[in-house]
Amino acid sequence: MLYHTLAQPKISFMKITFKICTTLLVLGFLSCKKEDTSPEPEPEPVKTAGAIRIEFNNIVGDSALVFNKKYLNPRGDTFSVTKFNYYISNISVTMEDNTVYTEPESYHVIKHSATAPSLLLQNVPAGAYKSIKFTVGVDSARNCSGAQTGGLDPAGAASDMYWSWNTGYIFLKLEGTSSRSASNEFVYHIGGYGGTNKTQRGFNISFGAGRLNVTAAATPKVVLKTDVNEILKSPTTIDFAAMPAVMNAGADAKLMADNYSDMISIKSIINP
Repeated sequence: MLYHTLAQPKISFMKITFKICTTLLVLGFLSCKKEDTSPEPEPEPVKTAGAIRIEFNNIVGDSALVFNKKYLNPRGDTFSVTKFNYYISNISVTMEDNTVYTEPESYHVIKHSATAPSLLLQNVPAGAYKSIKFTVGVDSARNCSGAQTGGLDPAGAASDMYWSWNTGYIFLKLEGTSSRSASNEFVYHIGGYGGTNKTQRGFNISFGAGRLNVTAAATPKVVLKTDVNEILKSPTTIDFAAMPAVMNAGADAKLMADNYSDMISIKSIINP
């Protein structure tokens, strides 16, 4: 019995010693483990955005458009303009690397007045841009469906550019006076969104050698010129006597749209 009593502490001491040795071995193994020296992942670059101001200089030939001022049309007839509105839609701009930014809900009514009309393209990714693309008119999908809000609101921005009787938008409106017309007036309300007589026309305008530099700190400007005389010529020269009015969709509206397909061109780009 005495032997048994003395052996018990020896066994406990051996267990404790074993546990200590095991712990030291594990700690030694962990201390010898190779340190991870792989580089930390680089943070994502912060994406910045800015805005582009698009200004429309409405002209007649080489002269600025002024309401009620006398001009000569391509036929040599005297005329004056009393109203000039048109839709600009689906605007996109293209970077040097061909990345494209497209404005969402892109519908704007450009109405001529004493000051040059303009619009602001917002949330444009920072970078150098080489061209701009847009449509004169409203795409067929939004003529027939979708929310009529913003630039498409018939009770707001589109109040002067909507045929309530025909359920469709007027893409371009040009009104004025000329003694060539029997009524001394001409009225062109151009629309029609589908089929062979659709009147939307696309524009893809290069900035040439220049670049438009968009930053968060400054707003560059694209200045476009819109020539009323281009609506009255090429491929068809308009005679106010023979065609004093076009006020619905059809072949005559398409003829006018073919004429205005080149009415807008680049004037300048301005980087602050």
